[in-house]
Amino acid sequence: MADAADIYAYTSLPEVPYPAGFQPVHTLEDEIYYLEHILPERNRKDNLLADYGIVVKGTDTVIGSVDFNHRHDDDVLEIGYTLHPDYWGQGYVSRSRACFD
Repeated sequence: MADAADIYAYTSLPEVPYPAGFQPVHTLEDEIYYLEHILPERNRKDNLLADYGIVVKGTDTVIGSVDFNHRHDDDVLEIGYTLHPDYWGQGYVSRSRACFD
């Protein structure tokens, strides 16, 4: 879980997870457990692609993610994202989203 600390750096902030529909992650260990167990099981169960990390060009630092969510109530597949607030408004999500067109 080489990227777990980077991911925890933004998923632990209250302004990031709330719009995405989850609570802030409390500990790095919780993030690692989610990445190793919960996320893969959810993706397998819903037959979803893996989440994709958003990185700053020229670095290995994960600053966000683009993922897929299956809304079962109306059978819609959504593209969602999370992003560290230090990078909001800089086009990272738009450029990442364009990779799926």
